[in-house]
Amino acid sequence: MKYIILIGDGTADLPIEALGGKTPLEYAKTPNLDAISAKGVVGRSKNVPDGVPAGSDTAILSIFGCDPNRYYTGRSPLEAAGAGVSLKEGEISFRTNVVSLGDEPEFLDKTIYSHNGGNVEGEQSIQLMQALLADPAFCALAAKLQMRFQLSCSFRHVSVIRGVDAVPAQTPPHDILGRRIGDYLRADPVSQMLVDLMRRAFEVMDAHPVNAARRAAGKLPANCLWFWGEGKAVTLPDFYARYGKSACVITAVPLVVGIAALCGVPSIDVPGATGDLDTNYLGKAQAALEALHAGKDLAIVHVEAPDECSHAGDLNGKIQAIEQIDEKVLGTLLKGMEGEPMRLLYLSDHPTLMSTRTHDGAPVPYVLYDSRVDTGLNRPFGETTAAQGGLIDPGTRLLSILFEQEPQA
Repeated sequence: MKYIILIGDGTADLPIEALGGKTPLEYAKTPNLDAISAKGVVGRSKNVPDGVPAGSDTAILSIFGCDPNRYYTGRSPLEAAGAGVSLKEGEISFRTNVVSLGDEPEFLDKTIYSHNGGNVEGEQSIQLMQALLADPAFCALAAKLQMRFQLSCSFRHVSVIRGVDAVPAQTPPHDILGRRIGDYLRADPVSQMLVDLMRRAFEVMDAHPVNAARRAAGKLPANCLWFWGEGKAVTLPDFYARYGKSACVITAVPLVVGIAALCGVPSIDVPGATGDLDTNYLGKAQAALEALHAGKDLAIVHVEAPDECSHAGDLNGKIQAIEQIDEKVLGTLLKGMEGEPMRLLYLSDHPTLMSTRTHDGAPVPYVLYDSRVDTGLNRPFGETTAAQGGLIDPGTRLLSILFEQEPQA
């Protein structure tokens, strides 16, 4: 028996008037999802427990069978693990986004327009970070926190500080798009040191030739840093020891790589795979099939694009991403596994709402398809259909249900 989990990040949503009262998932053309929904088990899963932040960090921990109430110490330590950063005792890591700020004269009055620097490309992001690390004033401010950086070929970098017992929760940048940043920056001494770093980062990055070129090309400038997702080191239970299944992950998102790595699950790099709408959908599916045919029991395929489109307020992009997942990922997986016994779980990790452009912790729709069984449900997949099925709560039970190590609720 082979197993597949396909995660459409942020796919779940609420009904939208412009879509005739349908959700993006219900409006999109998804013949493959509808086909497995007609034969599979459909319901909802609560992946974000009450009392923890709604996001991919907590939700994907649940999907990996790790209770966020027990294992969640912040987003950045999980992402740091994905970047190969090992945290030492007494260290706190931050997710360090390259963001886009407006041109208001006073720094605290600036508006944040993009949590990913206008989708800044990897090489440009690296150039901007290298300029910061060559700037004496920025380095002097970083030295006060004994801060070190791990650079990434994306808008997501990792920073680590020492000598601080705790840091107040910093605001996720994707939650305050279009708003004045000064209303969301903390006033405690450590946070103010981070604000000083952000202020200097803006002075260096905004005037950099990379951003002159971006503006000339009609793009948002990637002109500041944003520190968030703070947390200390965490240890997660070994995946194979718990479930007796070998697994791999295909994703372009360091957070998911990190959660997998901390569980002892390797990740497979796919050329052209990004966290955006232009990702290599087909390549991800083909990598999963190759891993399964080479002996892996489980392939976990994660696609970030619907989430990023939701944050950007791009409804058409979100629908397009859902359709691409259905056609190029799910369709390829089903064709490649045709004739073989397989159990496949499709779900969103958490909802990302077009109405707010932020994450939500509500239960998400899932479909569990077994190639050996036809349930005769014969209904299209979506939030409405899922609401008529059962609820898996907590979502940490998903893997045991997928592996038939506990009965379906």
